[in-house]
Amino acid sequence: PEAEDYIKGYLRDNTIKKHIELIEDAKKAVDIPVIASVNCVSGDEWTTFSKDFQDAGADALELNIFYIPSSRHEKPGMVEQLYIDVLRKVKSQVSIPVTVKFGIYHSNILGMAEKLKANGASGIVMFNRFYEPDINIETLELTSSEVFSSPADIRRSLRWVGMVSSEVPKLEIAASTGIHDGNAVIKQLLAGAQVTQLCSTLYLHGVKVIPEILGEMSGFMRKWNFKKIDDFRGRLSYKNIPDPMLYERSQFMKYFSNR
Repeated sequence: PEAEDYIKGYLRDNTIKKHIELIEDAKKAVDIPVIASVNCVSGDEWTTFSKDFQDAGADALELNIFYIPSSRHEKPGMVEQLYIDVLRKVKSQVSIPVTVKFGIYHSNILGMAEKLKANGASGIVMFNRFYEPDINIETLELTSSEVFSSPADIRRSLRWVGMVSSEVPKLEIAASTGIHDGNAVIKQLLAGAQVTQLCSTLYLHGVKVIPEILGEMSGFMRKWNFKKIDDFRGRLSYKNIPDPMLYERSQFMKYFSNR
């Protein structure tokens, strides 16, 4: 057991050291803000690590939190409180902005966003995407499903970006998951996001997609005579469309009853 603890501690410390070095190298290489992303399920040790990331030069922190309740005795409120506790502990140790990246599996996304804002979050990221289990019936083994998102996954966050941007004011939103091209970025900005995050498309196609996305955005703005992004950001959010119920429709029959 002691040897195992030593190895785990060494691996953890080495990982943190590499993360700190990456932040320092990134700060030297670019003149844009560097945001350190921290994956965590508790605030116990991450408070120390977060301070180290700030000292290394990070301009902001993203707390990527995900917790799967594995006991039927855990109450929903306890799960939400874990997110708040992590945020509070980290906020007590750093002075840079802190955002929280969380998953779609919450009973009240609007309420969760409001609680995070009330406890000091400068912004939120909707949503993180995790490995989902699959079953291989040829080998009778539990495996992981596709690790990359697809363009269709944008639907998971588009509704909530539109609603949260309207119902929880002064909370910046980064849209994530399923954003593979310029059209997806434009849609999230129209819904009310401040920024978007790219991941799968960079792994699949490389950094060349970035100028392609910027080109698509420029073409869209010329078409509609928008001079800056703020001219259309939130234009189609929950509060800015004639029929906000379009964001609330969640059932097949509701959709077809109005056609």
